Amino acid sequence: MEATIGATFAGTAHHIECKGEYLSAQAWSRAPTRATLMEHHQVSRFVEALAQAPLMVETPFMCVRGIRFPAGKIPASSAEMGPPPDENLVQADRYNRAREIVLYLSDCEEGVGRELADRTGNLWFQNYSIPSTSLRIVDLTRATEEELIHFVTWFAELAGDDPNPSKLFSQAVAELTARSCDGMIVRGRKGDDSVQYRNLVVFRPSERDRWKAWLQPGSPPRPARA
Repeated sequence: MEATIGATFAGTAHHIECKGEYLSAQAWSRAPTRATLMEHHQVSRFVEALAQAPLMVETPFMCVRGIRFPAGKIPASSAEMGPPPDENLVQADRYNRAREIVLYLSDCEEGVGRELADRTGNLWFQNYSIPSTSLRIVDLTRATEEELIHFVTWFAELAGDDPNPSKLFSQAVAELTARSCDGMIVRGRKGDDSVQYRNLVVFRPSERDRWKAWLQPGSPPRPARA
């Protein structure tokens, strides 16, 4: 019988059973540099699993983008609710390096609120309708707790929050995924289990301004309820 130990993550209250693939993902996530992360022996296993992972089947995938604006700022239109307009404005984040534009979305307002809880400003929402027919988006939420992908995305979603891995790990996961996919769906891990939500990360959304075609028609920006 495979030995397991339990772990509860402080700050999120998520509890998991730590099995072999948990330890494999943990060891990879602790590599200290981008070079060692990309050269780690678990990379080939992750890429192989990624090739077998199911694609998004929801057509369309209805989701929400959130942006925090300074007090008094009201977005004039949905055009202000897209990805950063200039790569020079982009700072490194969970699934992107500096000057690398990605589009962060969630499948519900509660998920957006949790993801942006530590940022300042008034929160505004914009609905998106993401097509599965023209985009190759891998759905990593369907991996079981027996699979490496499950724990890789676990550590990636918590990256940057002490004592979890640095964002170098989640950026490496995104870089590897972006080589063969237009985006990925992962299980949101912020907060406790009272809200179950999924995050969608779309790579290269600014190519030919294609993100504008994904804005939900007739759905202008709206402020979060107080």
